[in-house]
Amino acid sequence: PQWPPFPGSVVALFTSQTHSLTYIYTAYSKEPSTPGLHKFTAMGLLDGRIIDYFDNDHPLKVPKQKWMEEQEDKDYWKKGSDTLKKMMDWFNINIGILMDRMRQNQSDLHTLQWLHGCEAKKEAGGMVFTRGLDMYNYDGKSFLEFDDAHGVWSTANTAAEPTKRKWDGVPDYTKGYLENECCQWMEKFLQKEQEELQKSSLPDPEVFLFTTSSSVNDRVNLNCLATGFYPTDVDLQMTRDGQLLTQLNGLRSSKVRPNHDNTYQRRDTVEILTSDTSEFRCELLHPSFTAPIRKVWASASTAMIIGVVGGCVLLFLLVVALLLIWLHKKNKLSK
Repeated sequence: PQWPPFPGSVVALFTSQTHSLTYIYTAYSKEPSTPGLHKFTAMGLLDGRIIDYFDNDHPLKVPKQKWMEEQEDKDYWKKGSDTLKKMMDWFNINIGILMDRMRQNQSDLHTLQWLHGCEAKKEAGGMVFTRGLDMYNYDGKSFLEFDDAHGVWSTANTAAEPTKRKWDGVPDYTKGYLENECCQWMEKFLQKEQEELQKSSLPDPEVFLFTTSSSVNDRVNLNCLATGFYPTDVDLQMTRDGQLLTQLNGLRSSKVRPNHDNTYQRRDTVEILTSDTSEFRCELLHPSFTAPIRKVWASASTAMIIGVVGGCVLLFLLVVALLLIWLHKKNKLSK
């Protein structure tokens, strides 16, 4: 199914200093025939990376990051496995109820998914909640979603109305979880991740400034790519002759994305004329840096001028050197 944009999805988009903790559960009405798929799976994601995993063929909740292995509660993984086994039974029962409610054929394959999590900003006083998501999809379509602002469930599917009425009468656990407990777990996981990364040696951040082709003949895309940084709260800036470029200048940003090695990357792009002789700079800034990491780009015409000037200087030095050698030899002969 197509989930709405949310930072906890497998491919995450981030804003500076923003983090997410998301859990995704997927259940099928019967064993799927596609290799690699399981009748039931559950996974947790921190900033888009899988941190724990469970499926019906191996019914144990297991860590997917080294820093997740040790938890304060020694029974953390056993309790998690027991909870997910019960949840697997809950999904099996409820997917059957939905199939009966919609009068669907038992021989067909149907899917029920649940996604819930929170987004928060890391500030001096701790995590500050910014957004929560709790939603169910059935057969790839939105089924039921929690309206965090009003504390009620919403749906456009008539088959979900009985569930909505029932859940609206339940005490406000969902809102409390999203805005409090979820953020508390996120902060705890982020702290453990940071402690682990501080023990390991991360590569130094790098900045690249390069062009790629544009759909317009007389233009190119100038790309400012920063990669290998951690944590995510960096500032990437592109300037043209000292002036900061923004969306008003056509600047596009990929936002912060995860790399495979627990670091992050971000690419900003602006389209420019191939004849543009301005000086463009790309800078990566972070409070922990002693100085910004900077790259400067000169256009082809500017580079040509520099090359011509440099060539003239080299030619002049060569002539002077030859003249000095000639004078030295002449003095020797005169002696």
